[in-house]
Amino acid sequence: MAGAQLSEPIQFGKYSLFELIGRGGMAEVYKARIQGPQGFERTFVVKRILPHLSSDPTFIKMFVEEAKLSARLAHPNIVHIFELGAVDGEYFISMEYLRGHDLAETMRAIWKTLGPPRPELVAYIGREACRGLAYAHSLTDENGQALGMVHRDISPSNVMLSYEGAVKLLDFGIAKALGDAPETTKNGTMKGKYAYMAPEQTEGENVDNRSDIFACGIVLHEVLTGRRLFKGANDVQTIERVRRCEVPRPSLQNPAVPPAMDAVILKALARNPADRWGDAAEMADALDDIVHAARFQPTHLAQLLFDLFPKEAGGSRPTSPHTTLHGHTVTGSASVRSTSLAPTSFTASGAGPGPVDPSLPLKSKSRLRSVFLTLVVLAAAGAAGWNVYGRKLLGQQSGATTAPSRRFFVYIKSEPPGANIYRVDNNTLMGATPVTLPIELVGTSSMRIRLEKPGYESFEQTVSGSDPISISLSSSTPGPADAGPAAAPAPKPVHHRRRPSQPVKEESDDDTQPAADAPPDEPAD
Repeated sequence: MAGAQLSEPIQFGKYSLFELIGRGGMAEVYKARIQGPQGFERTFVVKRILPHLSSDPTFIKMFVEEAKLSARLAHPNIVHIFELGAVDGEYFISMEYLRGHDLAETMRAIWKTLGPPRPELVAYIGREACRGLAYAHSLTDENGQALGMVHRDISPSNVMLSYEGAVKLLDFGIAKALGDAPETTKNGTMKGKYAYMAPEQTEGENVDNRSDIFACGIVLHEVLTGRRLFKGANDVQTIERVRRCEVPRPSLQNPAVPPAMDAVILKALARNPADRWGDAAEMADALDDIVHAARFQPTHLAQLLFDLFPKEAGGSRPTSPHTTLHGHTVTGSASVRSTSLAPTSFTASGAGPGPVDPSLPLKSKSRLRSVFLTLVVLAAAGAAGWNVYGRKLLGQQSGATTAPSRRFFVYIKSEPPGANIYRVDNNTLMGATPVTLPIELVGTSSMRIRLEKPGYESFEQTVSGSDPISISLSSSTPGPADAGPAAAPAPKPVHHRRRPSQPVKEESDDDTQPAADAPPDEPAD
């Protein structure tokens, strides 16, 4: 549900509620602010229990338990809870507000505009989520006693991605410390979204941290493939699919998925809990290997969100400083030599030429002339020797001086989008903007690419690293005839309007992911 601006703010205790973010099964979620003296202001998310449930002791107890458990959590990958309170008998919790989008929204946007997501992006999101889970699973009380905390509701709508490149888990609304009083699940009511439950959870058995690991595996599988893994036509069919636990390799739907990523996810989705990762930290370490191999950085996620949701982003883009070249705005790995500084010559030690010592005797002109002739003869002999032997020696040693092989991914976009990307050395079509491309450098430190789009001038760019590249193409449409030479086209500025971002929201099980059994070549909505 998209955030809805309220016509008039609602004063709720010290909080001014000004935007409805979403409505869940037991609470409404608002964007709120607190104002203080001399213009002080801070934004929060306020989760308020639904009015008709305020008098229900069962719901009040569940809501209070959620806040008490969540307040114990202080980790970079978990949304922070600030306060539990009540206003006129209505309970609420206030929590950290994040500028960004949840994984469900982001996944739909990726599949709609870019196609299958890159594995290293999904591995990064999974690694960060697992780190948050590992912290919560190992949480202890003041006496060092393990609390046995389990989230129980890991799903794409409960994984938040921020414009700063952070990944945070939210809504521990049905988390439960296993040492507490008996749960409602033992009376036949299952908590959580059926399509993200572990088999043992649907069968009413005791759950532990490995149930969260299973749910995390479901999320990563669905993001990579664009398909619901267990979602059926109804709850009964969904639960039956979960219990059968038939899981295909993600690479069958997304060929870019490497075997290592397949192995991580299939182990997380083992039907027998004993065959899964022992804890979330182990799974995070396995995903970390994939992230580091691709040199994926948080700024890459931040850049992706800015490109997928430019209207809501606001602020400055998380890109490297850009340079304007020949009417093209370039961001990334281009190298530009300054035109305002002349080249400087240095000695091997880095120092410039030393001063002349006036005490040194000067040579006579005749002697200098003979020295000069000798040097000319020696230089000619040296050149001939180089032609005969030097080139052979260079050829023999060339293999030892080649650049090491490298493999990385680079995100490339253009304004306007839809430009074809060609590899310059062999004129191979690599894709069309915007896209994340795999780059293989064998024996060379860089690669030249060329962007072409009808109606625009082609542009070549050097790629030598994983920094995102953004290019503004110049129109090739001729302007009015001028008496003098045509001026170079001015670069096209790219403007980003500042608008409020889409904050944290709660969604039902039916609207967090693409439709079940969507064709593999059809982006999921």
